[in-house]
Amino acid sequence: MTTPPVRLTALVTGASRGIGRAIATQLAARGCRVAVHYRQNRAAAENALAALPGAGHALFAANVADAAGIARLWRDASAAFGRIDILVNNAAIYEYHVPLETDYATWCDSWQRTIATNLLGPATLSHLAANAMAAASG
Repeated sequence: MTTPPVRLTALVTGASRGIGRAIATQLAARGCRVAVHYRQNRAAAENALAALPGAGHALFAANVADAAGIARLWRDASAAFGRIDILVNNAAIYEYHVPLETDYATWCDSWQRTIATNLLGPATLSHLAANAMAAASG
């Protein structure tokens, strides 16, 4: 008697549209259960979730610029699936802020959000993933 193969679980940030949605779709097509992350557009995330092939996928909302939100995202996705095998850090932002057309305070705020979302958030999520995966001998 053979045991069925274990389905891998992937957490894809920014999976409600664009590249993240395409990655989530490809992972699901290959048999993964997908944790579809979104920040605020629940309708787009629900649409992406409904379009995924296979079953067992789920939605998770979080602001990846917020350390507490990232910790909650990892905890909730891990609890829902039992484990996360694959992390795809796709969520990112771009804010148009031309230095010669933007006042200093606005320029600084924009860069703080960009760095928090595009660098610190993914690094924090990667730290959580690495520790959990190592603890699971992954």
